[in-house]
Amino acid sequence: MPSEEIIIDHKKVTIPTSTLTLIFGVRDIMRKVEYPQRLVIDPTVAIEHVNYIAQGRPRTQWHPMTLEQVRRCLSHNRPSDWYNPDEIEDASFGVKSLTGFIDLSLKMKAMKVPVMLRNPEAGLHPEVQAELAEFFVSLSK
Repeated sequence: MPSEEIIIDHKKVTIPTSTLTLIFGVRDIMRKVEYPQRLVIDPTVAIEHVNYIAQGRPRTQWHPMTLEQVRRCLSHNRPSDWYNPDEIEDASFGVKSLTGFIDLSLKMKAMKVPVMLRNPEAGLHPEVQAELAEFFVSLSK
């Protein structure tokens, strides 16, 4: 089984990994975890990515599957045509974060860049969290 080295409280630890590896931390027990071999994406990075694209910066655009995947995650309480990434600047923290996590995950998978997703569920309704988990599982296949 493949393994990867992570750093917990400044100590190197080797953990077994697979296509989808879940690492759970409990506050006050694991204070600092680093993933030197992965791009770490947290809500701040996800939202900054969304804002960067929303500003129309050169050579930036949504991954072709982002809109479909975000709509799928949000479908529990909205019509399927509700979400429009062109209107993302007015969206909530949760929707912006969700969009950034999905878009970056799709792009990094296409480039074969290993990622660590930190707190992708932050600010999301439990039903959206479940849909997002399904997305990550499907992406790992």
